[in-house]
Amino acid sequence: MKSSTRWAREGRPSEAKERIKAKWGKLHIASERLGLIGVVDEVVETEKGLAVVEMKRAKGPKKPSAGHVYQAAAYAMLAEEVIGRPVKRAIKGTP
Repeated sequence: MKSSTRWAREGRPSEAKERIKAKWGKLHIASERLGLIGVVDEVVETEKGLAVVEMKRAKGPKKPSAGHVYQAAAYAMLAEEVIGRPVKRAIKGTP
C-alpha cells in the first residue's frame, strides 16, 4: 500500500476532489472462488472508502456501457478479496 497526495475526482469537473490516503496499482488477481481473473488498474482509499479506478484513454459517453459496469463490479469483487475490505464504488480515470 502506498500513501499518496493525489486527488480523485468523481463526476463533473466542478465537483470536489477527494484526498487519496492510499492506493494500489496494477493488481494482477486470480480468484478460484469467484472464477475471475483480471488486472485492476488502480484501487484508491479516500475518506469515502475504497474505490476501483478504471483507466480509460478515450472520452466515452456519460453513462457507462453495461460491459464497463460489469467489469468494474468484477474488479471490485477481486480487489475486495485481496485487500480484505469492501470496495464501495468505481471511478473512471484518465491517464
